[in-house]
Amino acid sequence: MMGRYASQVKLISFDLDETVWPSVEVLRKAEETQFQWLEKKAPRLTLAHNIESLREHRQHVRKMYPEMAYNLTAMRMISLNQLLQEFSYTLTLAEEAISIFLEARNQVTPYPDVIPVLDCLIKKYILVSLTNGNAEVSQTPLKNYFQISLTPAIAGTAKPDPDIFHQVLKKIKIEPYQAIHVGDHPTYDIAAAQQVGMRAIWINRNDMVWPEELPPPDGIINNLYELEQWL
Repeated sequence: MMGRYASQVKLISFDLDETVWPSVEVLRKAEETQFQWLEKKAPRLTLAHNIESLREHRQHVRKMYPEMAYNLTAMRMISLNQLLQEFSYTLTLAEEAISIFLEARNQVTPYPDVIPVLDCLIKKYILVSLTNGNAEVSQTPLKNYFQISLTPAIAGTAKPDPDIFHQVLKKIKIEPYQAIHVGDHPTYDIAAAQQVGMRAIWINRNDMVWPEELPPPDGIINNLYELEQWL
């Protein structure tokens, strides 16, 4: 980091999926686990649908409820409620199915660089997490690192809405220039954080190309060890 800024930073916020842990395989397994459970509890539904058609139904629900589309868990609940009702099942099954999904969704494994670096950073900075996903940090291996963990369900909004960043700054009572956000998404993480006056570090674990139409990030790293060097 530029030397004159180093002492100003008090908070580092982190995106979760693809920033501190990979999520694609976890989500796939979570959906498979939930579907297998539904095969036993709601076989009429699973005879008519597969995982892909359930996903398509959720997308349809998101379009029906744009004001709630940011809340992925709520979209899953509404979708399942509709389908269970269609096939004459009790709606209590939806809550159980969501619990099954979320339990599997939280079975994440942080990237190898994450815990060693967070162990160092937590001694110097306030650490928080900001995600558009529905992982519950308190149920993951990173449960002891973040002072605040905001999800869309908690915040009532999602990135790139600047309000989710403002909520963290207000809770910690610091100014934007005292905070850094680290994330993998050029728009939802980097541009959004910069919009509120935070510096933003793009973690590019998969050798992606930065979008030409966006202003550059304040720093680019391939792993969190490089974040330590940047700081």
